[in-house]
Amino acid sequence: MILAEPESAFWVWLSRVADIIALGGIPALLFYGRRLWKRLFRRRSFETRILPIEPGYAGLICCVSASIGKMPAQELEQLVESSALIELPLRNSPIGATLKAMERHRPHLRHCWFITSELSLPYLNPLEKACAKFFPHVTVHPREHVRDVYTSVDEVYNATHRIFDRCGPETEGKLSAKDIITDVTSGNTVMSIAMAMACLDDDRTIEYIEQKDRKDIYEIDVSWDKITRRPLKTSKDAPEAL
Repeated sequence: MILAEPESAFWVWLSRVADIIALGGIPALLFYGRRLWKRLFRRRSFETRILPIEPGYAGLICCVSASIGKMPAQELEQLVESSALIELPLRNSPIGATLKAMERHRPHLRHCWFITSELSLPYLNPLEKACAKFFPHVTVHPREHVRDVYTSVDEVYNATHRIFDRCGPETEGKLSAKDIITDVTSGNTVMSIAMAMACLDDDRTIEYIEQKDRKDIYEIDVSWDKITRRPLKTSKDAPEAL
């Protein structure tokens, strides 16, 4: 009968170490597997927070609202020409949300970009006249015009990215994408979604003017990693309305 040679101490201890590593690895695999499962399949949510009084953004991107039937473009242009200040009639006009966003950022705002659709294009001229009159220190850059804003997000999504891509050359290197805030209030729902998607790509800042009383501006902090929903601050916590 042939007897097997006893295993060396080295291989015995190596086998024991491997067993220990395997036992420790199973909980680690379960832990990271659970995290990956949650990340892939958990319910994602939006968080909002009130903007500080002087957020310091030097650039602003806005859609030009169509507001079909709300006010003819010619009447809006006359309203801009007859107004000495941005008061309630202008605030309630089709360009009111954009003017309010510009007012909020007035201390630092130096550059503005607009995205227009076929329906909102008539309001661009009154808006540009209002900008020249009430915000002479702000440079309004060439607009981005899109046609299909009801069945596809691609055009507005790409237009928003083009603005971010060219903001450096257009401002002679004074602005980068991080210096720009995107207002998603105006325009239709598809336009707002497309702009938010473009900002989400590179963790850029989004703001929204609430529509109930139209007196608060919120920054929307959007991230795929955020899964909790914090209580929304009430208007009594908000800074004084413009």
